[in-house]
Amino acid sequence: MIHHWPLKDLGLTHSIIDAYLEGKESIRDYIAEQPTIEGMNKTAEVKKTHYSKQQRETLVEILQVQLDDLAIPDLDLSESKQNINSLLKENTFTITTGQQLHLFLGPGYFINKIFTCIKLVQKYNESDSGNRAIPLFWMASEDHDIEEISGVELFGSIQTAKLEKGKITGEQDTRQILTLIQELETRLGDEANDAEFFQICKTAYLSQPTLSKATAYIIYKLFAEYGIVVIDANDAKLKQQMDSVFKTESIQQITTTIQKEVKSVFDAKKYHYQVMPRGTNLFEIDKSNRRSIANEGVYDAAKDYSPNALLRPLYQEQILPNITYVGGMAEVNYWLQLKPIFEYYHIPYPVIWLRDTIHLAKAKKVNQLLKHHLSIEEIARFDEVSFQSQYLAEELPKGLLEQMDESGQIIKGIKNDTDSEVWTNLHNQFEAINIALKKEFRGLKKELLAGKTYESSVETINKLYNTYFDKQKLQERSLSSLSLELNFNQNNCLKEEYLACPMQHGHYYLIEN
Repeated sequence: MIHHWPLKDLGLTHSIIDAYLEGKESIRDYIAEQPTIEGMNKTAEVKKTHYSKQQRETLVEILQVQLDDLAIPDLDLSESKQNINSLLKENTFTITTGQQLHLFLGPGYFINKIFTCIKLVQKYNESDSGNRAIPLFWMASEDHDIEEISGVELFGSIQTAKLEKGKITGEQDTRQILTLIQELETRLGDEANDAEFFQICKTAYLSQPTLSKATAYIIYKLFAEYGIVVIDANDAKLKQQMDSVFKTESIQQITTTIQKEVKSVFDAKKYHYQVMPRGTNLFEIDKSNRRSIANEGVYDAAKDYSPNALLRPLYQEQILPNITYVGGMAEVNYWLQLKPIFEYYHIPYPVIWLRDTIHLAKAKKVNQLLKHHLSIEEIARFDEVSFQSQYLAEELPKGLLEQMDESGQIIKGIKNDTDSEVWTNLHNQFEAINIALKKEFRGLKKELLAGKTYESSVETINKLYNTYFDKQKLQERSLSSLSLELNFNQNNCLKEEYLACPMQHGHYYLIEN
């Protein structure tokens, strides 16, 4: 069983995401096309005129070499190979998602992003557009945030591998992960042998020399049936297509200049500004080590440049026939910053698609949530002050709240409408009675709100909120892909339930398992 609601209705979004989801005029300058099939088709037509046959041939050659280099035994890769070859056709495009190279695929949203991407591809290909899309995963192989990728959550604690600092993640030696594998096997005990996802990851790390290759291996093993294609864009031939952009950025720092203006607009609109520019927004890679550029304003064509978070989307859109990027809220937020940079460099800007948030739960837990006397939306936006009023209205004798308010207004009216001493004395007596009643009424409310029934209700609602709707504790962020596979069989669950649902945009899915 599967249930879903728009993320916005659950209070899980913020102002700039709301504006984007609603297609508000205030955000119009920062998107090219709306996140719809029609918007994707319009983007495809623009891409046809900007993406050359030579670019397609170069891309296909590199993707074929990267896939063959993995040498994955006993796996039918025919769908992925066919999709790679189809990129030679001018009416075939990519729908892309991507992520850092987390060990064991890191948090649960890693897999959720891929499933959203696959589902969108299926929906697009069902439309009568004359175009076709394939799912592509972009590995952040040039990233160097070692701490963020090296931990794996299991049974409520984090196990980590000691990776080489300073070295880009894609070139990390997988032998450094062997100790972590042993630690996880110890914690899993006999379960390790039966845990298919764990065994796939273990085989990847033991058979592939680098983290980039191992991550690609895992993704193909999990998603080859959908024709997934994985790219490692840390490639000299691909980077040649960005030579002029890298040169301009090194010498003129165009992105930083443009982003100052964008930030001022975002600040004025009270939109969150996600990623701050820095100097040239480029790094240098030397012997797999990524470091900041030492001499700003100087460009050396012999060096291996690496784009930071602000320039990586431009690199992606330059080298791919891409029409849509699928990302989380933080990603959508910073993509919305970038359209003016795309315009400056005359690179087509894709449709930005907000991925779905997915929570897996046992049927008993879901029933507890759905049977509560508050709606899902009310629990997600739980406010105890408002709940107190609602609770008291249900617990107090019917009409008592209104009668207390009316009695005060009647007494006030007596004083305003009469001025004789007799009526004034009568008013004072009424007022004294009313004050005594209000005191008793406050005591009754205090007693009700201190009662076990009320405290139990608030405790239950807070627990439900923390479990399902707390932005900082969402399951897909707090639990690893490994934990979700062990506890909910995440991949099969999403294949059977999530992919069978109609395509929604930016929804929260609650799936019973």
